[in-house]
Amino acid sequence: MLLAGLLSAPLTSRTRADPADPAGTLGPSTRPEPILTSVPLDPDLPEYTRPLKPLTGTLNSVGTTTATNLMRRWIDAFKVLQPDVEMACRGPSETGLLAFADGSAQLAAMSRPIRPAEIESVARKLGHPPLELKVAVGALAVYVEKTNPIAQRGLTLKELDAIFSNQRRRGGAPARTWGDFGLDGPWADRPIALYGWSRDRTASILFSQLVLEGADLNASVLPQPTSSSVVQAVGADPAGIGYASVFFRTRRTRVVPLTGADGRLYAPTAENCQGDRYPLARFLYIYLLPPSGKPSDALVVEFLKFALSRQGQRVASDGGNYPLSAGVAAAQLRLLGQ
Repeated sequence: MLLAGLLSAPLTSRTRADPADPAGTLGPSTRPEPILTSVPLDPDLPEYTRPLKPLTGTLNSVGTTTATNLMRRWIDAFKVLQPDVEMACRGPSETGLLAFADGSAQLAAMSRPIRPAEIESVARKLGHPPLELKVAVGALAVYVEKTNPIAQRGLTLKELDAIFSNQRRRGGAPARTWGDFGLDGPWADRPIALYGWSRDRTASILFSQLVLEGADLNASVLPQPTSSSVVQAVGADPAGIGYASVFFRTRRTRVVPLTGADGRLYAPTAENCQGDRYPLARFLYIYLLPPSGKPSDALVVEFLKFALSRQGQRVASDGGNYPLSAGVAAAQLRLLGQ
């Protein structure tokens, strides 16, 4: 019955792009809290079937903010199906890979790919590199206060680079006022106020990779402790702009559409992120350390099979992430030997 309940849980409604706005530009939200909507699942995602014998054991994970939030939702759902399993998720932590590398956690949940130096560190300590699994889709969003006209105009990555980096590796001219982007009236001389994370946090690392071509953030970025605080700070400052997970939009902010590879503007909707049209879309990852290339721990395998199943992707979708396609999920299961 418990599994049947997960299978039959209805999808919540979601906001679709206006037919006149095929790029899906997101307007201001109608409520102050983050909007957690669900998107349709690929009908070919596999159903999860519980093994006949109940599982026992302990599963520990560590990870970064967005990925850890998803892991906790998966753990809660999995424990409904396997109540005898002990599971713990530590974090969020930017140093989660250290616990992963020292063997105190079987899984590391990350909202970015781990870097070559991190792979080398893990391999040096444990004898081989970790196995990488894509487990959901997410995106960084660029936020402005809801009255800012730039939300209608949109921005290019070159313009974002000119705002957030002094090095401007994409070749743009320095952008210090909103008038630099053609805004007039009271916006013309209004200085741009920058909000984000400290340079060593995952969101900043990812933003640097995707937008700044690896350059450092402008020193004038005001670092915030969480995604929600970035968005709240922007919502309280008409001159503000900041980056954070797409799932923290509030009634006082708007998400800025960004120019994709084809020159069109795209908002971070499910369709645009899954279709790789929105330029700041990314996968969320789980890393594990299987001996000889395959995990031997039945509990680890079962948990990951659940996460990659239709039921697991529903949990991801209902919590504000975007689900994988059936093809991507099948490829990850093959990496697990399933």
